[in-house]
Amino acid sequence: MVKISDIAREANVSITTVSRALNNYADINERTKERVLKIARELGYFPNANAKGLKTNNNWLVGILFTESLNVGLEHPLFAGVIESFKSTIGNYGYDTIFITSKIGGRKMGYLQHCKHRNVNGVFVCTYAGWDSNLKELLESNIKCVTTDVEYNQNVPIILSDNVDGVKQAYDYLYKLGHRRIACLAGNQNTLSGRERLRGYKMSIEEHGESYQPEHVIYTFDYDFNSGYRAMEQLLENCNEDNLPSAVIAASDSVAIGAISFLESRGLRVPEDISIIGFDDIELAKYYTPRLTTIRQDRAKIGEVIAETLVAYINGMEVPARTLIPVSLVERDTCRPV
Repeated sequence: MVKISDIAREANVSITTVSRALNNYADINERTKERVLKIARELGYFPNANAKGLKTNNNWLVGILFTESLNVGLEHPLFAGVIESFKSTIGNYGYDTIFITSKIGGRKMGYLQHCKHRNVNGVFVCTYAGWDSNLKELLESNIKCVTTDVEYNQNVPIILSDNVDGVKQAYDYLYKLGHRRIACLAGNQNTLSGRERLRGYKMSIEEHGESYQPEHVIYTFDYDFNSGYRAMEQLLENCNEDNLPSAVIAASDSVAIGAISFLESRGLRVPEDISIIGFDDIELAKYYTPRLTTIRQDRAKIGEVIAETLVAYINGMEVPARTLIPVSLVERDTCRPV
């Protein structure tokens, strides 16, 4: 078994320095801490959670509360990558993870009850399935929580992609290609990302001096293929030849692909007849035909920052109430100049 003294010897520092680095003390040099953590990982060091818990009241266990509306679980095209990155990063700090559910052994139990039953130190709240009393109870408790796409109050830090800037990048790109009638298949407005992406769309229209046309905005129920298919059908029904959009910004890649499928069913071509931009850069985006132009969310970075923020929060450090992760445009084959 690797001991702290082994790490200290390898790093050429004191045992006290190693201990403070492993426990993420704020007064240790950042470069020294990174070197100690790197050596600890290389040596295969795992903290004795029971012993550490007795000394620090830290059980080295965090929960993941994951709910989503697509019913795909950990195969979710966006959150699977975020959760994997979170688990990997927080594992490097010595924490184990468990999933928080509303049942244990077939017995119904609230999220807060589950967290107390498992004695977790903190929770990553990752949900697209909306609010309920159980979630509110957890976020109002004294258990440290960090969220993505759930904005509650200043005491619950949130880490998310810069949704507003992402849609502005998409709009600017289409505008430079000559498009002026740009529609939006907006996401569910009960979600933070849906509201922010619509805000980015409206801001872009104003900044470019264009007029807002309500018939060019269709609200999708969800972020999946079927929602995109139905939304595109409704968009075309709303428009006549004079105001038919030449380009569409979709709330997600799955929505964009659903929209393309509907257009193809009506004999319309992408991008020859209508250009389309998605949002997320899921794995399918680069393999779909035509390859989807999209806004890329950095799933690995989101998960990493959530983990680092939660560790800092658990250890009593001050953390930002809101952290935005930059997004980027990925040019492929679904947009053309007009």
